Order: sequence, then structure tokens, then C-alpha cells
Amino acid sequence: MTPPSQTFTSGTFYVADTAKLLRIMMPTRLNTSILLVLLAAYATWFLLYKTTIGYEIRAIGYTANIGMEAPRAQGINISRRIMQLMFLSGALAALGGTFFILGMQYQFPNTAIMGYGWTGIAIALIGQSEPMGVVLAGLFIGALRTGATSMQVANIPKTFSDIIEGMAVGFIAMQVAVRYYLVKIIQHRRARRDPPADQEAAA
Repeated sequence: MTPPSQTFTSGTFYVADTAKLLRIMMPTRLNTSILLVLLAAYATWFLLYKTTIGYEIRAIGYTANIGMEAPRAQGINISRRIMQLMFLSGALAALGGTFFILGMQYQFPNTAIMGYGWTGIAIALIGQSEPMGVVLAGLFIGALRTGATSMQVANIPKTFSDIIEGMAVGFIAMQVAVRYYLVKIIQHRRARRDPPADQEAAA
């Protein structure tokens, strides 16, 4: 995988010029991958909201915190759907890596680029795991990180953008946690108010 020295940075051979994604707006690094990202987001939305498989996936996701009893009652093969969803998610992640190499880096570096996986999780949280929401959240994080370098000219620390990003993720995570505990509290109150039928018969 390691070629003779081509540049001052080591890595694999550069991809062929015919494999590079076309730049849309010079001198920025915006390329045709943005169009493919929007297409992938639309395809994901169509799968989730316009197909039977998508309905089953959403039913599993919405009831994951409470045991997924409703999808089981409907006859959904939960294990099978989860495996299919993992493969689809992995394919989308690989697509992102492909865009990074063919649109920006043009070679695979000799060391793994760290942090993008965690960034993806943060973007998914901010976008509420909705296809179009994830696109908007990605644009938000991208603009935030791009502007961080320019902020240094105004004597604003570059890490200020990390603080904003962390606060956004924290508030979203707090929302999920509050929603989870509210469901648990409501279930507990219903259980106390409406005891099971066998307890009523015993009383």
C-alpha cells in the first residue's frame, strides 16, 4: 500500500485524475459529492417513510427504550431488521469515507484519521436521526469548524467552536434522556393506577 515517496506526507498512491470528484466552487473544496449526499439522504428518507421495511425500522427505533414489544406483536423479525440496518448504516459510512478520499484527500493516509466517527454520532444526535436533519446538522458542524480557523484572526480561541458543538450535543442528549425518564415515570404511574387483572381478582 505504501508507494515510493511522492510527497512530504506518506500514504497510498494518489487516485487517478479520472476518479477525483469534480470541484463545484473554486477555490473551496466543495465538489460533486454534495449532490450524491443529498441523493443518499433522499433515498434514506424514502426508505424510512415510504416502504414497509422503513416502517418496521422506525417501529423498532421508537420502541427500543421500552422493550420493542409492539413490533414483536406485529410479527416483525427484529433481529433480521437490525442486521439489515447495520449493513445499510455501514454502507452510508463507507460512502462518506469514499467522498473524503476522492473529493479532498486523494489518497489514503498511512495512519487512520481519527475523530470523524465521533463527529458522525454528534451530527446524528443534532439532526435527530432524520435524513434531512442530518444534512442540516452536517452543514452546521462543517460551517462551525471552518469558521473556527477564521476566528483566530479576531483573537478568539479555535476551541470556542468545540464548546458550541459540545453544548449542542449536550442539549440534544439531555432531551433524549428527559424523554426516556418521562416515559418510565408515566409507565410507573400507570402501573400503580391500573394494577394487573390477576391482582384485581385476588383483591
